[in-house]
Amino acid sequence: MLWSSRYALLICVVIAGACDFAPVYGPQGAGHRLHGRVIVEELTTPEGYWLVRAVESRLGRARIPRYTLTLELSSRQQAMAITAENITARFDIFATVDYTLRDASSGEIVRSGQVENFTGYSALGNPVSTLAIKRDAERRLMEILADQLTARLLAYAAELPGAGRP
Repeated sequence: MLWSSRYALLICVVIAGACDFAPVYGPQGAGHRLHGRVIVEELTTPEGYWLVRAVESRLGRARIPRYTLTLELSSRQQAMAITAENITARFDIFATVDYTLRDASSGEIVRSGQVENFTGYSALGNPVSTLAIKRDAERRLMEILADQLTARLLAYAAELPGAGRP
């Protein structure tokens, strides 16, 4: 059994080496191509604020702007559990972010796509605690979406035109 796990590890190392695997934030990683080089356009909703803040925390604030990231956020809430007394006990929040990364100088679209996810919260507390729990769920959801979005951008960072290190 020990031999098979070592063999599997060896195969993974060989495959990773054959594919020019490099850590995204390593010395030669593609993460440097975006870090501090993307201006994230502001959104006007509280959820949008948390999303922009989360993306900026992952990509850094633009010091030398090379790209502009436009985000379109849409979300909806759905009752998921109803008690015998017909009281909603749990809600799920679903959100989708359409993103477009543009070259800041030419306006050309270099990458676009969509990420989506959901989170839930309990609605059985008093109104004040339920509101606080709902806001926490919305904030968590924006963090999840920011993780997905930046992972996609970083996965394609090596392919971006003119994205050399600052």
